[in-house]
Amino acid sequence: MYLPAVPLLEAIVLGLLTLIPAIFYLGTTEQFEFPKTEFLATGVLVLAAILLARTMARFPRVRIGSALRRDPLGAAILLFLISSVASTVVSIRPDMSVFGAAQYYAAGLKTAFGTSALYFASRSLASDERWLARVSWAATAALAIATIYSLLQFAHLDPIAWNPSATFGGMARWPGTLAHANHLGTYIAMTIPLVLWLARRATSLGTRAICAALAMLSLAILAATLSRGAWGACAAGILVFGLLMWRAARLQEAQRGSLRAVLVAILLASGAACAPLLTPLRPALLSRLHQITDIHEPSMHMRVLNWRAGIRMARDHPVLGVGTDAYIAAFPRYRTPEFWGLEWNVAPSKAHNEVIGVVATQGALGLIAALLVVILAGRAVWRAAKHPSHEVRQGAAAAGGALAAFAVSDLASFTVVSTGCLAAALAGWAAGVTRSPTAAPGDEVEAGTDARPSPFAWAAGIAVAIVVWVPLVLLPWLADTAAAKANWVEISSPQRASAFARASAIAPWDARYASELGRSLLAGAFTVTADSSARWELLARARSAFERATRIGPTDGENRALLARVLASQAALRPSAVPLREVRSQFDRAIELEPENANVLELAAQGYLELHRTAESRAAALRCAALFPDFALPMADVGVVALLESRPADAADTLSLALRRNWHGQGGAEAAAKRNYSLAVQEMGEKASAATRGTCERSSRP
Repeated sequence: MYLPAVPLLEAIVLGLLTLIPAIFYLGTTEQFEFPKTEFLATGVLVLAAILLARTMARFPRVRIGSALRRDPLGAAILLFLISSVASTVVSIRPDMSVFGAAQYYAAGLKTAFGTSALYFASRSLASDERWLARVSWAATAALAIATIYSLLQFAHLDPIAWNPSATFGGMARWPGTLAHANHLGTYIAMTIPLVLWLARRATSLGTRAICAALAMLSLAILAATLSRGAWGACAAGILVFGLLMWRAARLQEAQRGSLRAVLVAILLASGAACAPLLTPLRPALLSRLHQITDIHEPSMHMRVLNWRAGIRMARDHPVLGVGTDAYIAAFPRYRTPEFWGLEWNVAPSKAHNEVIGVVATQGALGLIAALLVVILAGRAVWRAAKHPSHEVRQGAAAAGGALAAFAVSDLASFTVVSTGCLAAALAGWAAGVTRSPTAAPGDEVEAGTDARPSPFAWAAGIAVAIVVWVPLVLLPWLADTAAAKANWVEISSPQRASAFARASAIAPWDARYASELGRSLLAGAFTVTADSSARWELLARARSAFERATRIGPTDGENRALLARVLASQAALRPSAVPLREVRSQFDRAIELEPENANVLELAAQGYLELHRTAESRAAALRCAALFPDFALPMADVGVVALLESRPADAADTLSLALRRNWHGQGGAEAAAKRNYSLAVQEMGEKASAATRGTCERSSRP
């Protein structure tokens, strides 16, 4: 069969597997995961152009149904994609479900299709006996880049000044090129079986030494990531790798030496993983090991609360979930005050358990499809482990170990594009290597058809890919790079508003840009006090931005509360222009959507304060104080209410309580509370003086 695209297909897949874990870009709002997802989408669209051209050349003889019957894992993946599409249609945030949320690891429907495309591409290439080795070498190259870069970070030799994505005990947990230390740990856990397999099959002593050195370095870095889930994943991966290698050796008596090699490799790996115990990392490592079984430890307890929230989402949306990758959009409604206390003003983008995450975002249909994918991937590895070829059986051990590490890691974490792409390629190899010899690449086409794609077919494939690439990749990229210019600018700065206005114009479907634009304009309006017309103009633009954000995400209570806050400021400035009932309606709806959101309740309290609606402001502030007793801001609001009601003694007492509580970074509000406290004390003194004068006057009367 004529397959001119196979070398190009191999190059694209291997390029993606090598570069996706390694690349990052400083010019986006999120420097790691977003560039990786966009790179994947671009590469997959190139694959799609090739596939479309070849399909057009053979269209009358395509046998898709026959191919899927021979590939049950592929059919399960297609079922999962169908579930993803269905969940996107009913999503509470369709924009997020399609495009993902760049700064929150939510990759969206386009990444789900991209990862699936890598599976089918890898499956079609698996008939080449060298394919798994090529995939493994690509992953090994990416591993080398990621671990060496993380080593530079640990040694403080990185030329780029990063804010660490995670810390433990005041110590930075550096991510290498994988966005977070947990993801770096998972990638290491997945690739260790592949590196050990490459070392085992290498004919050169130098190659074996390089693989062994990289494995030991990676395991030391894995220990230093302090990722408990990755530790467990690595242990599971090495265990599965060792068992399957033992089985492969047992089936071929002449290869018993391979078992000894595996045991030696495992012992060396264990020693490398324990090496950081001899460094200053020892206290942190021992503490982290102790926390594995401590469910009351804050990060573990927060994860349990996150799981409970995901289960509640699934209960409320049992069939199709809240929407593909829309977990972060739904979470604020399920966030409890206890979660606020552990991680203030944070909404996780994932459930940190892939089973709960899938059932929450894609419902029962998605869960069934995902379980089928896992079961059938295991079946494919097991079939490969029974293959007549000893080389294939050993390859199955490596792929099985990597996939086991991936699965175990996802029980306490979630899939990112780097780990998902590698898992898809390995599963594709396992499914493809066990096909019959007659089912060669392109088996979805009737045998004996050597139709070459015509120039028209190539032009059509390329044109379709470009048409899809522009809205799916180019526009999100341009919008995000425009928004990134606001990263280091004050919230009230006109430059920040300009950056988000441009981003919102490029990607009008993304509520994030509209919301951030509104926040900048509202903050700018608060800084303008002398010029009422300029203040009104800023408020009008902020109102328009928040109205757009609430149209895109109607279930977002905080954006609705911000809209109500703008309306309150407009009503205070021009009472006839904005009726009070409209302000009250928006605040009531925001509180209904997110009744336990400290930000929503505070926005209501302060909005009513600006309107001098003291009863409504007090009610919102007291509700917030009851839910979050350590939070200073609602008590400060109650103190201001007392000042407005001419009760300086009550105001001073309440404000003194507020000044002893946690402001959660609200430095400006704390400074205002101190001024209000001084004012309350001053008014108390004036009242006391007036009372004294009155007493003297009365006592002097005849």
